[in-house]
Amino acid sequence: MFEIFGFIIPLIVILVIVGIFLSFVPLGLWISAVSAGVRVNIFSLVGMRLRRVRADKIIRPAYKYVGHHVPYLDLDERESAYAEEEENKEK
Repeated sequence: MFEIFGFIIPLIVILVIVGIFLSFVPLGLWISAVSAGVRVNIFSLVGMRLRRVRADKIIRPAYKYVGHHVPYLDLDERESAYAEEEENKEK
């Protein structure tokens, strides 16, 4: 009987950790970005979520850049510009 608990409890802990991680990751946006050819790290999406930057406002326009073969697209610069724009709107 204790063998079952030795299997179930770690499984529950792993599921809770994965659930918490997925609450910070817009997984659908990441999958669509990767399939469109946008090079974005899943942890940068987590960072955007923690900084309260709307990741879809950064990633979705990047689809057009990749489609038009723009050679260099810095998502960090776009994110900081978007955050600055939102900060100026609040003032």
